[in-house]
Amino acid sequence: MPTAATLVLRHGKIMIVDRAFSIAEAVAIAGDTILHVGRSAEMQPFIGPETRVIDLRGACVIPGL
Repeated sequence: MPTAATLVLRHGKIMIVDRAFSIAEAVAIAGDTILHVGRSAEMQPFIGPETRVIDLRGACVIPGL
């Protein structure tokens, strides 16, 4: 079972700073660690009772800035 995230951002545009500057839909974070990046539906296993979940409604996020 995955670790519960402290924060899940979903339904947005998560900029991945890789060679292709990929774009994901969601990210799960625990403290200062990114647990998973992918589609919004993939975040459910990371959501626990204390997880703050934010619907980005299409907004863009650049992790690390």
